[in-house]
Amino acid sequence: MPQWAPAPQVFIYLIMSFSGIFHEFQVLGAEIGSLKGIKNATASILKPLIAGTGITVTGLYAHTQYVTISDVGAETSRVTAKIETHEKIAVPPKYAQNIQSMAAIGCPVERDMIQAFIRKDKSLPTSIEEFMKLWESAGYFKRKAPEDAQKAYDELLVSSQGHPKYGKDLDVPVPPQRVLNGKFTTWSEESIQDGLDKLSDRGYFVASQIVPRDQINGIRKVLDIPVRTDTDLVNSWTGPNVECDMQNPSMGKRHFILRTSEIANQLSHRLLPGVMPLVHAYLSKHRCDKKPYMSELQVMVTDPLAVEEFWHKDNTGPGLTIIVPLTPVPRKVGLVGMLPFSQRNSIHSVIGQTSIPMEMGDTLIYDARLLTKTLRNSTYNQSRIIAIFRFDFEEPPGQGAMATAWNAFSGRSYVYLGKLRAKLNQEKKE
Repeated sequence: MPQWAPAPQVFIYLIMSFSGIFHEFQVLGAEIGSLKGIKNATASILKPLIAGTGITVTGLYAHTQYVTISDVGAETSRVTAKIETHEKIAVPPKYAQNIQSMAAIGCPVERDMIQAFIRKDKSLPTSIEEFMKLWESAGYFKRKAPEDAQKAYDELLVSSQGHPKYGKDLDVPVPPQRVLNGKFTTWSEESIQDGLDKLSDRGYFVASQIVPRDQINGIRKVLDIPVRTDTDLVNSWTGPNVECDMQNPSMGKRHFILRTSEIANQLSHRLLPGVMPLVHAYLSKHRCDKKPYMSELQVMVTDPLAVEEFWHKDNTGPGLTIIVPLTPVPRKVGLVGMLPFSQRNSIHSVIGQTSIPMEMGDTLIYDARLLTKTLRNSTYNQSRIIAIFRFDFEEPPGQGAMATAWNAFSGRSYVYLGKLRAKLNQEKKE
């Protein structure tokens, strides 16, 4: 049996023990500040954190209760363009060459003429002479001298960081609608307006089955892409067999810069004609005193198990990014993640991330100001290969390191808030 110490001795021992512990806390408090100071410091951190959390949750709850957001599902994000055929537009011969040369580098002169002379839009000029003045004021005649274009091209290969520069205006040819050459096809006005409305609202849409399959097959042969004939899938691809620059911004992603390559015209003239009516309509809508131009043409490969990239904007001003799949794009091979409404800095972006699988022949079109990123390729034997075209007024990306970091942070925040909003919305329905 253990022998217990008399009660007075135990009492004295406990007092000494607590005194020693209290002394140690006193020493600790003297080293890191008073206990009151620690309490105040903790409160100064927790109070705004708790208040901010409460306000955020309350705001998101109110958003689910009182704000109706248009459906941004895959089906409602698609546009099936209705194609119309029209007779050629006759203009005096002395203007034809200028008009055709402007159309060949992306200026939306053909859209203006279709609207004025076929759709009878009374808000536009009624004569070619008046149009020429309008186009001159919009900077469409500001063509680069050959030596300036060559200098800009040379600068593509020179930068302080040793990376190619993007976005220079090089007057790269694009496919026009050829409204002066004979019968031509274009989108119906309802289809164009549907696309413009989606770009203005959610910031993106998919043009369904707008690129002919034979044109895609032709480009795949030009690029020497080893397609599996049974599935259209590609296991791996080293890149095009042409002289071009390649960037590897993140693990598993390779960008082949082809805008000035020998196959640039084949890429744009085979893959872009179907969407040019919409491109011209967008550029005409955002007309300014700077000439629009093709700012980028590249083929991007997302290899198996490629990592996810960060949220970013292609540009801070109006512009369009066009993505044409050269292989099927199911959900697991690295879709384009998008934050709807972020192109207009709308609180509706708290709806969270969306992405749309695409089939061969589909084309994804989104506003350059939309927050986007390439998602992870979670397959081990499938590569995603896409052609990317961009049209801009201002040289992209139009932002520095700080703005890029802020966009990445904003994108992550919108994703987390979107998940919280979805949870609150689910509880409301239940």
